[in-house]
Amino acid sequence: MSVTALARPRKGQFLLLTLGSLFTPLAVAQMSAFDPTLPTIAVTASRTPTRTDASLSAVTVLTRDAIEHSGARTLVDLLNQTPGVRIAQNGGPGASASLFLRGAEARHTLVLIDGMRIGSATLGTATLEAIPLETIERIEIVRGPASALYGSDAIGGVIQIFTRKGTEAPHRRAFVGVGSHEQYLTSVGASGGTTRFRYALDLGGEGTQGIDATTPANSNHQPDRDGWRNRFASAHLAWSLANGGEIALASFATRGRNEYDAWGSGTYNALLHKDLTSNQVTAHLPLTKEWLSTLRVGETRDTSKALASASSMSRFATAQRQLSWQNEVALPLGVLLAAFDLTATEVDATTRYTRTSRTVRGYLLGWQAEEGPHGWQLTTRYDDNTQFGGKTTGQAAYRYQFTPQWQGRVAASSAFKAPTFNQLYWPDTGFGGGNPNLKPETAYEKEVGIRWQRGVTAAELTLFDARVKNLIAGWPPENVARARIKGAELTLSNRFDAWTLRVNADWLTATDEATGKRLPRRAPAALSAALLYDAKRWQAGIDLNAQRARWDNVANTTRLDGYGRTDLWWHYALTRSWRLEAEVRNLFAQTYETAATYRQPGRTFFVGLRYRD
Repeated sequence: MSVTALARPRKGQFLLLTLGSLFTPLAVAQMSAFDPTLPTIAVTASRTPTRTDASLSAVTVLTRDAIEHSGARTLVDLLNQTPGVRIAQNGGPGASASLFLRGAEARHTLVLIDGMRIGSATLGTATLEAIPLETIERIEIVRGPASALYGSDAIGGVIQIFTRKGTEAPHRRAFVGVGSHEQYLTSVGASGGTTRFRYALDLGGEGTQGIDATTPANSNHQPDRDGWRNRFASAHLAWSLANGGEIALASFATRGRNEYDAWGSGTYNALLHKDLTSNQVTAHLPLTKEWLSTLRVGETRDTSKALASASSMSRFATAQRQLSWQNEVALPLGVLLAAFDLTATEVDATTRYTRTSRTVRGYLLGWQAEEGPHGWQLTTRYDDNTQFGGKTTGQAAYRYQFTPQWQGRVAASSAFKAPTFNQLYWPDTGFGGGNPNLKPETAYEKEVGIRWQRGVTAAELTLFDARVKNLIAGWPPENVARARIKGAELTLSNRFDAWTLRVNADWLTATDEATGKRLPRRAPAALSAALLYDAKRWQAGIDLNAQRARWDNVANTTRLDGYGRTDLWWHYALTRSWRLEAEVRNLFAQTYETAATYRQPGRTFFVGLRYRD
């Protein structure tokens, strides 16, 4: 049995989703030339190539075609269309955004770029708003605890972003577009190679003059426009080895700047600079027919510099040097996974922390297999953190194929989140400082799912119940809070002739167990739906994104009203290589906030021209 055997699709019908018998034949995916009922290969849910129809986790995969036919122009907008995601943003494009995956805290989602951790070790979150869609080849979203695979941060789940890769055939691409509020987006790229060498290079820029991001109720409000600009580049080089292996170099960088309203800044235009880089070398080495060894070495950097006034500047920089050695060994039954992960983190800031570095060593052992209608995955991991010591996590998952159409799965997993440098070492300036005695936040989750598919009609229902302990709350911070997070996720998809429809709905109850109050910014219900018509030469789509009312603060005294936003998009192929794209976002000019006293854009227009040979 080879290492890739588990990734090979079976003959016959593929199983993806559930409850499809409840709706009629007008329904599928979001994209032209993109059929969500066909299984793809994902790696994030198991760290090995696995068919999505055989996955033991709730997984969403967004391909390049899916991205281009989603109507989204930013990563934040795209992720907001996926199940289990809630996003709060302090204004329009480029403004700071917080993502809540499956009801967990914003700092409880691990974000990877090509397998490398990114994010701020001081805040504990990643700058998703700074990552441009034009550099992305695909995105994999795993919902549910994944610390048994990745260590700290993955309580809510994992979002992995894959940048563009090269192909043997030469390809060139370009895009230019303009829109409301003086928005612009430009990018150029090329890829190609030979049987032994492949390359991809993309670069571009985006920006907008923005909107007045704050309302008069905000204590920092200034009646001005808060703009955003960003420059980006990504490169990938790969060499094929004679034994079937590969050595690859990948580099990614963005440099952004957004304007914001700061307290006491007067007429000064406060600026927040955001730089994000990732550089790595990866070697895939087949040591034998049954043994694949992968070695990855690299570094990511997350830097923010705030200029709140002419005399006030703060800077926070996180560097994460990473090494991963992963081994996949084909057994007579299944695949054995063994890995060692090393992450050395350093913080350089204008704030004087008592400690500025930590090292984490992670040891992973797992087994994944299929036998007849059965499939299972067992994983355990031990992380040794120089800040607080060791932490062991585990995951056990099982699925059963009842019929060619029906599949069920169950899983139980544990996870944790290490305290941030702010929570541990923030200096006491008279209002209390960090707490170096903090313990990791921990979680335990049970999950059950059922999938159904017949032809192009598919559905999936997932129920989950999580308990989070030692939540860090208050200031000075303490491990005093506990949370209970329960919910259900339903996805429906189908296609009929030229029409496709995709529906994602989820329900969430996320409460503080001590007070019974709702966790802030988690809507109890959310709906994302997309209807597409494909006339070959042109395609058009309508997207709906809606959330119920929720609370903005822990005390549950500040209410955010529910909203429903409708977007339209249209693509027309001028020639085989040139395509005209247009969209209207927030068609009905819905007034809403995802964070209290911070506006979201009203009705906006965008038109662009894309070239792809």
